[in-house]
Amino acid sequence: MGQPVPVGSPRPELRGGVLRSRRAPVSVHLEAGVDPARGLEVLSLAEGALDRVQYDLRWPLPWPDDFRGGDAGLDVYVRASGPAWDAPVDTLQPGTPWDVASAFVTVRADLAPALLPRAVIEAVARAALRGMNAAQPETVVQALGATVATTAHGLSPPLDAWRAFQAEPWRALFGASTELQARGASLYLDRLLARHGDRSWTLLRFLVEGPVQHTPRRWPRLWDEPDLMDVARRASRGTDGGMDEALLEFAIARALLGTPGDPDDLVGALDRSLGSPPERAVTYGELPVYVTPREWLETTGSAAVRVDLSRAPVGAGMSLWVHANPYHRWLVSVVRVNPDGRVAGRWNSDVVNDGRWALRLELLDGFASAWVVLLDLGAADYDPDVPATRDGWWALHLAPAAAPSGSRGVDLRGLPLLAAGPER
Repeated sequence: MGQPVPVGSPRPELRGGVLRSRRAPVSVHLEAGVDPARGLEVLSLAEGALDRVQYDLRWPLPWPDDFRGGDAGLDVYVRASGPAWDAPVDTLQPGTPWDVASAFVTVRADLAPALLPRAVIEAVARAALRGMNAAQPETVVQALGATVATTAHGLSPPLDAWRAFQAEPWRALFGASTELQARGASLYLDRLLARHGDRSWTLLRFLVEGPVQHTPRRWPRLWDEPDLMDVARRASRGTDGGMDEALLEFAIARALLGTPGDPDDLVGALDRSLGSPPERAVTYGELPVYVTPREWLETTGSAAVRVDLSRAPVGAGMSLWVHANPYHRWLVSVVRVNPDGRVAGRWNSDVVNDGRWALRLELLDGFASAWVVLLDLGAADYDPDVPATRDGWWALHLAPAAAPSGSRGVDLRGLPLLAAGPER
């Protein structure tokens, strides 16, 4: 589908004075009544952010704006009201070999001192991102901006944004409904960089510039192929299972984020409130149960069901049957968690192409819990430019199963499976 060709945003008309940097191409414009000391603080932060963009990330500086703010440098507008921070597009730059745009930055003057550095850094990063690739969806730009602040500048993770993102795991990775959720998708990018990136930030730059295109004139929308997920697919192609397995690992990590089972420890501390909420949590004694979702899944969305095994009898086993939309591709993982919260092992399905999968688990006593994680792969396109369709219906049946002595678990693909889920 592609993003609309940007037509430009009106700039604020502020009359509180202008602070121009002597060492970096940036100016700060103040609204009348804004404390000049706050303007100097924003100017210093913007200079540092541009230094990191140019010298550490090795990105080009934000695209020149044809002197719209009095010079060719980046303009930062400090206002008494409006969004906390943003980097609206000025206009698409004609005569360039790629789809790039100039931008300006707005920052609200009343932000808390602890939040101001992230606000300025994220906004400056967004302006630089638009000067490298104007075709990225807004949710992707917002997530990348948060990732730059966390990974390249070393700021603490935006836990409020992560919680908003985690609250609705059924959504597509970049299908956020709010800016806070979109910034929370930086969790996926942070994990991708932690696993495949390096201190030269090559992967981060490739995520931005790799998909850039040149849209012909008079085209109604910017060309959107390739996209960021195509770059992520290439980054994971050398791993077992490729992109599909990488997405499943992320779905599992979302469920266990902030616990000892988090394999990447991106939080740096235990905070169980950061894990994505399970679709349902049951005890072994409640089995058998039949679980249907409150929200169907979008492509790259996930769901998890937690079974508490702390009171499971000796030799306890469990059978599970999954039935899901047969027109989608699915992956399912069953994760055993030890009493100390660490992952003891997991069973992953192959790609499920017919919406049906079953498994029998045995010798579950001694474990704290088992998680059943479902991932909707859709048609495997993962296109962040295309609005996601929420038609990933699924149902899960869990039942107790006695374990034969010495058995280690059997795949029961021949078991009768559930009927189709409820119609909508």
